Amino acid sequence: MKTVDAFKLILQIEDLYNINIFSWKGLGTWPLIRKIIWFRLISASHSHKYKNVKHELKVGSKILSLFSIFKKTKINYESKRIFFSRPEYLQEVGGQKFVDRIVDPIIELSELKKTSKYYFRKIPRDKKMIISHYEMTNKLSYTYIYIDKNQISILNQIAKLIQIDNLELEKEYRKELHTLSQWFNSAKKLLFKHKSLTEIYVTCWYTTETMGICAAAKLLGIQTIDIQHGKQGQYQAMYSGWTKIPEGGYDLMPNKFWCWGKPSCDHILKHSPHRKYHIPFVGGFPWIDYYKKNIMIEDSTQSNNIRVLMTLQPPQGDNLERIPDFILRFLSSEHAENIHFIFRLHPNDSHGFSYCLDRLKLITANTYTIDVGKRNLYDLFSESTHHITAYSSCSYEAFHFGIPTLLYGSESKEIYKQEIEEKVFSWTNSNIDDLINWLNSKSSNRLNTHHTYIEDTNVKFR
Repeated sequence: MKTVDAFKLILQIEDLYNINIFSWKGLGTWPLIRKIIWFRLISASHSHKYKNVKHELKVGSKILSLFSIFKKTKINYESKRIFFSRPEYLQEVGGQKFVDRIVDPIIELSELKKTSKYYFRKIPRDKKMIISHYEMTNKLSYTYIYIDKNQISILNQIAKLIQIDNLELEKEYRKELHTLSQWFNSAKKLLFKHKSLTEIYVTCWYTTETMGICAAAKLLGIQTIDIQHGKQGQYQAMYSGWTKIPEGGYDLMPNKFWCWGKPSCDHILKHSPHRKYHIPFVGGFPWIDYYKKNIMIEDSTQSNNIRVLMTLQPPQGDNLERIPDFILRFLSSEHAENIHFIFRLHPNDSHGFSYCLDRLKLITANTYTIDVGKRNLYDLFSESTHHITAYSSCSYEAFHFGIPTLLYGSESKEIYKQEIEEKVFSWTNSNIDDLINWLNSKSSNRLNTHHTYIEDTNVKFR
């Protein structure tokens, strides 16, 4: 299902049903169910393959939980601020040293010593972290999950509306509740030991483990802030379109949202402008300044050759092909002479590399490079003259490095409607002639300098 249609369907569900009836042990769980529904709707497939993937993840999580029985979470008892992040955000900066592009620039900005950083998964020892970290362990437990008949009744009605099996939806909800309970209990024990703790920063709040941490923090009176990690558009249902926020807010959601700029704040507030909880604010994107200050190397060499960076997206909504047909037709044509493509995989796309090898097997090998997502994106910007994507938020980052972006397909036309109308980004309906004209047009390099989706970092820490 297209992203826009999925978003509208979720708003319809909130309008039709008493979604705030969903709870578990006093915790309002509609955000958890909303996440399940959202990913079901935008998933490229609800097939048997999807179920297998879920099963594999479940088995993997059990193995990790068993392992965690023998580990203890290390603690800096004096920490006033804790950051919870994910290994996906690590970027190599040379000499096997790694920086977390979401939280490390903020930690450096805060200039506070009493700060801790935790990851939900083990970081390999060969990755030397610029800022030290701990590992958050999750204790195995076998909590009985009870769901009352009123909740099941509404869950069944929702399943019918979105055309999925009601027992399958209930089963997934139970599984997610079990995971939530584990992280909630582990987080309570960890946070309670930090007597000076005042703030918690999280990345991607809508993962189940992070929801558990937010709930534990709220119980203990600790403020939580979600840090923007990608585009938070008007059709991103985990940030936008919340129409029935309860009087005391949702237990599983952060108190505040750190946004790159005012557009993200406006999208969050659009359907609930008078909310008292889950408030967005402009914090900027410190990673850009951090990179330019500490990592970026000025390249004095100039080349007239066109180098196209294409940031690929896993199949989602209407975007079923990572590399669309019109790109293949272009690479097979005479127009591709002296033009090099870099295909960068999404960091979470485990099947992307094999896909690219198969998809590009008839294309001349020296006309392209495949980047599996390990290289620093901003280093790739320095090597590129143009950027193409289906709908990646890398478009905004490319803008800050003077790289023009071409969007394609129906998804991006709706998601980036305003930016396309304002000529911040170019767009094509997957037309090869549009691509050729864009690559050869000098106007593609004249960026709209008044666009401020990402604003300067202006947060002052206490």
